[in-house]
Amino acid sequence: MSWAASIPREMVARKPKHGSPCNGCGVCCVASRCQVGRVLFGEGGRCPALVQTGEVTYGCGVVQEIEDAELRDAALLLIRAGEGCDARINGEKINTEFHRQQDRSDRKNRKAIKRAQKLWGIR
Repeated sequence: MSWAASIPREMVARKPKHGSPCNGCGVCCVASRCQVGRVLFGEGGRCPALVQTGEVTYGCGVVQEIEDAELRDAALLLIRAGEGCDARINGEKINTEFHRQQDRSDRKNRKAIKRAQKLWGIR
């Protein structure tokens, strides 16, 4: 079952196409919570850790506040930092090549992902 998220128009207007480089628009974190967000804040909509980092950019407050480098690196891996825009809204077309790249990355980094999940108490 799908659900709707209320996303501010100015965020939607800045959102890059699915699979394009991230520009910090924040749509992904308004629409849902990542694995780390669900561990810390439970299931639900907008992630409470979303913080404004610039006039029109947003980031992960959890990553920004973590002093432990191992936990920070694990969080960055789990939130897929640097991989590209994974949010799709309003029937946006799926970028299948982007999904294939993510699948390849998951297979390549399987052990590191498992370690990161263990550090964060996931699974």
